[in-house]
Amino acid sequence: MVLCFFVEASANKVATMLPNAVVLLESASAGAESWTAIKAKASQIAPIGKTIVCGYSAGCVHVRNLWTAGMRPDALVLVDGMHTAKPPRGQQLSGWQEIVDAGRAGSTLVVASHIYNVYSDSLADPFLSTVTVLRQVTGLELPEPEDEHPRCVTEGRLSVVSCRSTDCDAQAHRDQQNVLFPRLVKEWLVPLYGPNQDEAPTLPPERPAWLNPELTLGQRCVLWSQAEMAANVREVPPGTNGG
Repeated sequence: MVLCFFVEASANKVATMLPNAVVLLESASAGAESWTAIKAKASQIAPIGKTIVCGYSAGCVHVRNLWTAGMRPDALVLVDGMHTAKPPRGQQLSGWQEIVDAGRAGSTLVVASHIYNVYSDSLADPFLSTVTVLRQVTGLELPEPEDEHPRCVTEGRLSVVSCRSTDCDAQAHRDQQNVLFPRLVKEWLVPLYGPNQDEAPTLPPERPAWLNPELTLGQRCVLWSQAEMAANVREVPPGTNGG
């Protein structure tokens, strides 16, 4: 089952790309049904297998609310919508923190995208932008890409996809749904739920953890050493790396 808090056109794209899935469309503006009610609705159509929940913009709020109410799907795709009030209220920030932690721990696949629409942080009635919230709950710097190619940081089963924009960029926000979201479905959800479930995502290419520039040199050295040991790299014959 794939639950989408999107516009209808995007949900239809999901149905086309995941023909074996039951795709349910919920309004991003209306209050969401309970997770139990949603699963009951889906089960009337077909048996429920893996569960995937997607949100775009304000639709991500419903995803977070379902999570804090106890929903635990196999995968979450959060497209430029992990914002909160400023300052955050109630479980707004802790809900996002729990989702990020679940992705890092590997219990849920979490793919979150964002642009750099930080104008909202300084409005008369401000709210924290998605990139601001992601920086807080992940601890990542998330620098803006230098070109139009998205930048991805992956830790465990959490992937954060950063896309270039201006500080106030309505078109870049729309492109998150119309351009980026189909790519996220293709590269993350099709391998999970599609006909070739064993294929790994190829966009963006996975980098060794020790190449992450946001880590300290010491952390990168430790990760590199662990990767070498895991690959069974050895001196052959012994002593040949002694200089």
